[in-house]
Amino acid sequence: MKNLRETFERGEVTLGCFTLMVEPMYVEVLGAAGFDFVILDCEEANGDSYGGRLDELVRASEASGLVPTTRVVENTAGAINRALNAGSRLLFVPHVRTADDAAYAAEAMRYPPRGRRGAAPVVRAAQYGLEDWIEYHRRTNEDNQLFVMVEDVEAVHNIHEIVEVDGVDGVLVGTWDLAVELGCADYGPPPPQVMQHV
Repeated sequence: MKNLRETFERGEVTLGCFTLMVEPMYVEVLGAAGFDFVILDCEEANGDSYGGRLDELVRASEASGLVPTTRVVENTAGAINRALNAGSRLLFVPHVRTADDAAYAAEAMRYPPRGRRGAAPVVRAAQYGLEDWIEYHRRTNEDNQLFVMVEDVEAVHNIHEIVEVDGVDGVLVGTWDLAVELGCADYGPPPPQVMQHV
């Protein structure tokens, strides 16, 4: 499986997509189609941040050669920890509006002393305790990535402070939510007033 952090740092192009069809078979099809990663959606689809379904989707991603990434249901420590425990390697956190929101997510993603993620050595991502804890702690703190979702006008105004937060690795712009807030949502390409914010 690719290490997306290394791939991005080399400036290589990667291809990925969201899946709203949260059945393992559909995830496997995306792997067979040649994508590099899949975004398992727990915010707008029933990817289920807090249950066993996410484990199945991550497992299907890995079996298909896809890097499992997850859009968590919300910016809470529980949702973030659950997605990481399942084995997600990159998280998309929705509706990050301020630098404080971004810092909360960054700290929730990493174990102390870098963050405040709750520790459990027997989770799926640590091979149920078979991976050496010191190595797992190091690997997840260094390799897992956080992309914040900027999809509110408030976030656009705060973008310079948001991207300066230690632990934020990237930004995904949510054009549909921006369009709804700006009163110009419609199917098709984002209208000019949305693109000005982008």
